[in-house]
Amino acid sequence: MSFYQALEACQFLSLLLAPARLNAQNTLTLPSKRLVFNHCSQFGEKFIRPLPYADFLGGCSVHKGAASLARLGQNLSPQQLIGALVERGELTDPGSPRGRLLNVAARQFEQKGYARTTVRDIASEVGILSGSIFHHFASKEQILCAVMREVTIFASARMRSAMQQAESPRDKLRACIQSELEAIHGQAVPGFSILVLEWRSLSKDSRKEVLRLRDEYEHIWLIAIRAAKCPGGDAALVRRLLVGALSHTYSWFKPRGKGLSIAELADRILLIFAP
Repeated sequence: MSFYQALEACQFLSLLLAPARLNAQNTLTLPSKRLVFNHCSQFGEKFIRPLPYADFLGGCSVHKGAASLARLGQNLSPQQLIGALVERGELTDPGSPRGRLLNVAARQFEQKGYARTTVRDIASEVGILSGSIFHHFASKEQILCAVMREVTIFASARMRSAMQQAESPRDKLRACIQSELEAIHGQAVPGFSILVLEWRSLSKDSRKEVLRLRDEYEHIWLIAIRAAKCPGGDAALVRRLLVGALSHTYSWFKPRGKGLSIAELADRILLIFAP
C-alpha cells in the first residue's frame, strides 16, 4: 500500500468513525467539520485474513436503524447474525441474483480496485451479460455504494451483538475495541478495506448515505464509553482518541502467530482508556 493510500485510509477511518455529538435533546448530530489525521506513517505489508466471500452479503437494502438491531439475539454467530439481518430485510440474501452480483463486485473491488474493475468483469464472473447488471443497479458507482452501505450496517450489528454479550460496562467497552480492531485488520468484516480505500470513488450523495449509517455505529461507542466511566468525562473526546489509537494500529500491528493477538491488544488498550 502506498503512502497516499495509507493517508486516505486514515482520513476515511476518521470520517467514518469520528464521534457524533449529542445535542440538548440527546439526539446525535454530525459535526460540521470532521477530524482528519494530519500525519500518517507509511503502511507496511499487512497480514490479512479476510473471511470467505460466501460470508459477505452485498446489496443496498432498507436500513431500519439501531432499534431493530438491538432486538437481535445476543448470542448469534457471525453467520446467524447475517442471517437475522437478511431476514429483517437489512442485508441482501447472498444466494439471490443481487447478492451474488454484489459478492463478486466486492471481491473484485478489493483485489483489483474500483477503478480497474469494469462492469464487464463483474458480469463475466457472475455468468451474465453486462447489460443484465443494470436490472439491479444504474451504475458501477451505485454497486460500490451498496457494498459500502451493507458493510457499515454489518459492522454496526456485529459490534452491538458483541457488546450485548458482555456483562460489565467495562467488558462492553472492550467488546467494542476488539470488534473494531478485527474489522480494521480484515478478520471479521469482509469488505472493510473497500470502505477505506475506495471512499473517494463515491459521489457526494453516496458519501452522505454512508455517513448517515455511521451515526448508529458511533452511538454504540458513546453508550459504551459513558457506561465504562472512562477518565476525562468527555465521551466524544475519548472516542476521538480511540479512533486514532485503533486505526493507527493498521500501520504497525500484524496479527500473526507470534506476539500480541488482537484479543490481547484489546486488553492492553482497555487498560489505557478504562484503567
